[in-house]
Amino acid sequence: MKDKIRALTNRTSQQNPRDVLIRLNQIMRGWANYFKHAVCKATLSSLASFTWHQVIS
Repeated sequence: MKDKIRALTNRTSQQNPRDVLIRLNQIMRGWANYFKHAVCKATLSSLASFTWHQVIS
């Protein structure tokens, strides 16, 4: 999962930021829905923090 986020948020990427955020949202929503029955609040929180730092950097 983190590898996909790193690939999308590469600093040398010329992608439209809107498209990157839409794709990140799709990936994270799908991942969260897949694991929604598991108790994974800490994991999702950690992933959200990691993604936010990748996007702002």
